[in-house]
Amino acid sequence: MNLTPAQKTALAAHIRANTNSGIVPGTGGIGTFVINAAVNGRDPTLQQGIADWYNQPALAGDNQPFANLNVWNPLTNILQLNSAIKWQTAPVGATAADVTNSWLLWQTMIWSMGSGSLTVGLDMGDASVRKGMLQVFGDVANGSAAAIGAVGCGQQVGRNIELVCSNAVVGATTALTAAHPIQKDANGLTIYGQKLTQADVDNALFPG
Repeated sequence: MNLTPAQKTALAAHIRANTNSGIVPGTGGIGTFVINAAVNGRDPTLQQGIADWYNQPALAGDNQPFANLNVWNPLTNILQLNSAIKWQTAPVGATAADVTNSWLLWQTMIWSMGSGSLTVGLDMGDASVRKGMLQVFGDVANGSAAAIGAVGCGQQVGRNIELVCSNAVVGATTALTAAHPIQKDANGLTIYGQKLTQADVDNALFPG
């Protein structure tokens, strides 16, 4: 994972304050260690254990829990969208022509997403995408927009590394609850789904 200097600094600070327990790799889950107590020894095995912890979904019961565990899904795929949309309810439109225009807008938004594509999707962290989706389905509670914006579709429970490398929560409306937009790495790629490695941990803690 090619983190930016600012992301490495944020990760190192989080690790040094992290009193959660990690699992020692190779012990079958039996061996544990306190994350911030394993920093100075620069043990590659424990650094991998730290990386493994940051690759896990965040939990509300963790020490120093994140105030909001949810991230906007930057790759909301067509399968997730089709499952969330309430097809029995028409999109926004006072007339048949208006409804047709809403469907055309939606088709324009998702035109690049092939059937079943899991690698191309709507970036729900993009305010303009959320605005367009609300324009199509309406900013109302319990409608398609709310379902698209819910955890499991437009939002996901963030992994620890994604939450460390995320921005402040945004996006609360009548239909939507706020979540963290995930940052991009030094290559301009979303951190969503990327795996932190032992080398990444060492590089963040001991730069240069």
